[in-house]
Amino acid sequence: MARKVRGSKGQTLLDAMRSVFPNAEAPCGGNGRCGRCRVRIRVEGRSLETPLSPADDEEARLLGPRDADDGWRLACRTRFERDGTVWAEQEERAFFLPEQEGNVRRTSGDRSGLCAAVDLGTTTIACVFAEPADGRILASAAEANRQRSYGPDVVSRIAYAVQGPEQLKELSGLVRGQVSGMLEKLCRMAGGTRPEKIHICGNTTMLHFWEGADLSGLSRMPFRPGFLESRETKLADGGRLEYACRLLPGISAFIGADIAAGIVARGLHKTPSRPELLVDIGTNGEIVLAAGGGLLATATAAGPAFEGVSVSCGMAAVGGAVDHVEWRNGEFSYTTLGGLPPAGFCGSGLLDMLACLRRADLLAESGALTAAPDRSGERAFSLPSDPPLRFIQADVRQLQLAKGAIAAGIRILCRRADVPLEKIARISLAGSFGSRLSADSALTAGLIPEELAGRIEAAGNTALAGTLLTARDPAMMEDCMRTARRVNVVDLSQEPDFQDAFVEAMSFP
Repeated sequence: MARKVRGSKGQTLLDAMRSVFPNAEAPCGGNGRCGRCRVRIRVEGRSLETPLSPADDEEARLLGPRDADDGWRLACRTRFERDGTVWAEQEERAFFLPEQEGNVRRTSGDRSGLCAAVDLGTTTIACVFAEPADGRILASAAEANRQRSYGPDVVSRIAYAVQGPEQLKELSGLVRGQVSGMLEKLCRMAGGTRPEKIHICGNTTMLHFWEGADLSGLSRMPFRPGFLESRETKLADGGRLEYACRLLPGISAFIGADIAAGIVARGLHKTPSRPELLVDIGTNGEIVLAAGGGLLATATAAGPAFEGVSVSCGMAAVGGAVDHVEWRNGEFSYTTLGGLPPAGFCGSGLLDMLACLRRADLLAESGALTAAPDRSGERAFSLPSDPPLRFIQADVRQLQLAKGAIAAGIRILCRRADVPLEKIARISLAGSFGSRLSADSALTAGLIPEELAGRIEAAGNTALAGTLLTARDPAMMEDCMRTARRVNVVDLSQEPDFQDAFVEAMSFP
C-alpha cells in the first residue's frame, strides 16, 4: 500500500519513512550494503519532477535493471535534494510467529488481578495477559520489533544509539511506544482490565533501550553493561496513565534476562538429576548447561544468518517464507508460511535446505556445493519453485559460520563441565527459529552434535514463559534473581579449544 512520505532537504528516504512505515526493513542498518530496503516511488501531484536524488551506479547494481526501470529505489541510498513529498510503496508481509502467530486471543467479561509478561526480543516483541492462579492465557500478541529499520541485530542499533542522546531517545521511544500500543490492545481484549504490574524480559541491550540507559559500555570491549539487576520501572501511556513494570535480571553483557527467564521456565535452576541444555537460537546463540548442581552459560557469535540476514535468499518468518523443505525419492518439495508464493527462506527453511542438499549429495562435507555452475558461472542450486529460489555458495558459508559457532559452543560448554554429550538428558531448543526447526535437519546439518540425537525438544518462547511465571508468583521472581547471580559465564574467546572445535563443527557430518 502506498503512503505519503514527507522529507526535508538532505534527509534519506529511509529516515523519512520510519514514522510512516513502522516495520520498514533495513537489514544492514541503512548502510547501503544489502539492497533490501526496496521501495517503489511516485511523485505527488501533477509535476513529474522528483525531490529525490538520482540513483547512483551502486544503487542500480543492487536493484538490478528490471526493478530500477520499474520505479524501485533503495530507501537508505536515496536522499531528498529539496523539501518535498512522495508516495512510497513497500511490500508488507504478515509475520508468522510460533504460539501467538501474530494474533490476539479474545476473552470476555471483566477480569481482576491480571498478570502480564513482555519479551523484548531483538526481532519480535511478544506480550501476554494471563490468570495468575493457573497461568491460563487470556490475551496475547506478537509484533516485529520496530527497531529493525535501524538494523537486524543489537550491534547495529547500539552503533546508532551511541551517536548521541537524541538517537538513544529515538530507539528507546520506539520500543516503549510499541509495547504501550500492544498493551492497550490486550487491555481491550481482556474486557478493559489493566494489569497491576508488567514483568519484562529481554537481552541486556534491549533492556538498556527500554530504560534509555547509556549503551557506551556495550559498544566496545570489555563490554560492561550499565546495569544487570532487576529494576522497578514505569511505562507512560500517552501521558494519561502509567503501567508499573518490573525488569527481570540479566546475567552478563551478552546473556540477558531472557535467558534467566528461560532457565526458570525449563526448571534448570532446580538442579535436574541429569545434565540438561538450553539453546536459544535467535540473532545470536545462547547456551546454558545445568549439571552437577551448577549452571554454565555462554553466548556464541553466531550472527543473524538464521534470521535470514546476510543470506542472499534469506528472509524473516513472514508470509511467503519457505519454512520447510524435504528431499524424498529424488525430488524436492517445500511449504511456505501462509501458503503464499515463495519469496525466500526463513531460518527453518534454510536449515532444511542444508540438510536436503547434503542428503541429495549436492553438498560436500566441506560445505562446497557440488551442483553444476549456472549461467553466471557460480555454483548454485535453485529450488524448483515458482519463482525459483536460488541458493548459492556464499549462503552456505554464512550458515556454516552460524551453525559451527553454536555446535562448537555446545561442545566447549560440556567439556568445561566435564559432561560427555552422551550424558545430556535433554536439549531444549528455544526461540522462534528453535520452535520451527526439524530435529533431523539440525543433526544432518551439524547445528546440534549428533551425540544428542533423540533428546531434542522444541521448547517455544521460554523467555516469555519464564517471565509469566515470575509475574504470577513472587517466589518465582526471587528464584529468577538468585539464578541470574549464580550462573557462571564462559567466554568462548578465552577458551583455548574453541577455535579447533569451531573449525571441526564447520564441516557437515
